[in-house]
Amino acid sequence: MSMMEEDLKLIADGKKHQTTKGWQLVVAWKDGTTSKVSLQDMRNAYPVQGAEYVVANKIQDAPAFRWWVNDVLRKWTRIVQKFKRSKYRIRTHKYGIELPKTIKEALEINKRTGTAFWKDAIDKEMRNNALALKFNGDDKVPIGYKEIKFHMIFEMKMVGLVRKACFVAGGHLTDPPKDSVYSSVVTRESVRIMLLVAALNDLDILGADIQNA
Repeated sequence: MSMMEEDLKLIADGKKHQTTKGWQLVVAWKDGTTSKVSLQDMRNAYPVQGAEYVVANKIQDAPAFRWWVNDVLRKWTRIVQKFKRSKYRIRTHKYGIELPKTIKEALEINKRTGTAFWKDAIDKEMRNNALALKFNGDDKVPIGYKEIKFHMIFEMKMVGLVRKACFVAGGHLTDPPKDSVYSSVVTRESVRIMLLVAALNDLDILGADIQNA
């Protein structure tokens, strides 16, 4: 993203209240074209990137920036720090068994313990995801694509101490498509209400699990 000084203007001179109206940014796109985008749209779509750019160019004291840039960066810092202190990052064992953080660590644990539990979990997860990662011969990378990093998260089930590997994408690195759907986790309360309604109405319940939804 790039901005030209002459494009950072207020429509009405002397406006000091909290507004982004009248401000536009010149954005350089990956296909080589440039266009003007309203500051309001840029702030809504890329608040952190926009705030970091403003600070890097030392224009955070301008009327259109000073009321939101610092707040966005403070919130982002808190989120990052909270993640760094999360249980997953600091937890090393579960049920007395070592939990890896990377594939390399998982394979090292297998080698050290003379087992193949984590490798088997990784192989199973990648087999289940193979269909989603298959590309046709005529598939092309679209203009303006956003690269997303993938990584593996390791967990363990209490029953049987089954090792589990989850292949996940860094969805926070890009905006979701407009037609995107997601699988949510049902709450315990919802399940209990459903069971109660079924019991009161003498209904049969059929449960199922969709693998790698």
